[in-house]
Amino acid sequence: FYHTSVLPLFLATIVLAYKTRPSTSDEFPAGFQNFQLVYFPVWALCVAADWLQGPFVYALYADYGYSNQEIAELFVAGFASS
Repeated sequence: FYHTSVLPLFLATIVLAYKTRPSTSDEFPAGFQNFQLVYFPVWALCVAADWLQGPFVYALYADYGYSNQEIAELFVAGFASS
C-alpha cells in the first residue's frame, strides 16, 4: 500500500503547495530577509536534533518493556500529533 500511494500523495502535496503559495507581489518588511537567515539555521538544528533522538527513544521504550507493535504505535501517534 505504501509504495503505491506515496507518489500520488507526493504529487498532490506539490500541487496543493503550489496553489496555496503566498503572493510575492507584496513587499516584505525591512529586516525580514536577515530574520530568515538567522532563523533557518536554528530551525534546521532543532529539527535535526529531534530527528536524531528517535533511536534513543526507541531504545528507551524497549527497555521499559514495550513490544515492537506498541513502540510503532507510539511513534505513529507522535508523528501524527506533530
